[in-house]
Amino acid sequence: MEKEGRKVAWNARSQPVLVLNQLATDLNPTSSKGPNWDDRDFVVNGRIRPKLRMQLGEVQLWRIVNTSSRSAAYFMPPAELHGLQWMQLAQDGVPLADANYQKTLNKAFYLAPANRVDLLVKAPKDPLTAKVQIKNVMARSLESLVSGAPEVELLTVEVVKPSVTLIDGQAVEMPFLSKAFELPQFLKDIDDDELKRSNNITRTLTFNSEVFQGQKRQHTINGLQFGEGQAEMRVLLGAVEEWKIENTTKKSNKPIDHPFHIHINPFQVTEFFDPNETFQTPDGRELQQYVFDQNAKEHDDQCFIDPAKPSSWEPCAKQKERTQRPWVWHDVFAMPSAADAVDKDGQQVSIPGYFKMRSRFVDFPGLYVMHCHILIHEDRGMMFSVEVVRAKPTVVQHH
Repeated sequence: MEKEGRKVAWNARSQPVLVLNQLATDLNPTSSKGPNWDDRDFVVNGRIRPKLRMQLGEVQLWRIVNTSSRSAAYFMPPAELHGLQWMQLAQDGVPLADANYQKTLNKAFYLAPANRVDLLVKAPKDPLTAKVQIKNVMARSLESLVSGAPEVELLTVEVVKPSVTLIDGQAVEMPFLSKAFELPQFLKDIDDDELKRSNNITRTLTFNSEVFQGQKRQHTINGLQFGEGQAEMRVLLGAVEEWKIENTTKKSNKPIDHPFHIHINPFQVTEFFDPNETFQTPDGRELQQYVFDQNAKEHDDQCFIDPAKPSSWEPCAKQKERTQRPWVWHDVFAMPSAADAVDKDGQQVSIPGYFKMRSRFVDFPGLYVMHCHILIHEDRGMMFSVEVVRAKPTVVQHH
């Protein structure tokens, strides 16, 4: 940035850490009917609706983590913040590629339990008081965000004098970082060729929360609960694998997006399918992105899914564009809830949501876990152990 031939350097002068959590005074260790989390306040660093101070024109690097045991925090675009702007620099501790960083100016983002975001926030040149609002949600579907999801006042930003930079007595805004840092080679995309060199190893993991007849709700992965003999996976050290993480939990009264979390190894999301997704038309109508009856289409942008044809249960071409390369690295990603549909014969069908991920298992031989990060689901069994093992040595036997 220049003013009358003089440059203003980029510098994040302040790097506040914002730890989000939800207040609760009652526990639900055994009952499925726990506290109503939908109207629970989020706190920041243990404080309700704190104030955060910025100088005129300042850029701060906010390091945000959602430590809630249940709810996601949906940060709406800062259009109502009267001058505050932001850009996302990293996801779950891993920097974004420049192409992805450039797309984040004033964009909404979804922070599932255990997600982290590094956010560059820029203050205007004039004094300002702005309230940062989030939505308390259980699913990323626009349906749940628009239709009654409660808004929560997270914090207040006060932009005050003096200015972080003055030129000729006038406040000057610091610029955003013009280009994201170049990623190291080990964070390059896992392309098809690399997957092929690792023998195209693919797996499917199905997460489900279901009430069985005469039993309490069960939270399982591939039909198993943690502690059962088969609730484990083995991965070869140095392998590259692709997993389909599937959510067959029925929508019931509202979607539940299980936040998938794996320890140690980050992953790239290469495909994403939310059968409950909605979108807004230019005239402000909210419509289902996917319809399960050809005659139900009201708009050209809606996509038909045939309930009787599982091969059609995938994102349509328009929605695949959002997972184009370069892919973002995560270690937590919420898998979309299943949707209920009826096929042409009148049979009820559950269409699962899913995402596909690729990961390199290169650094850590050993044992750790993956699980749903809704903690009451994890504690009730929605967890697997993962063991990364070295190649089996050749055993020479005496005959």
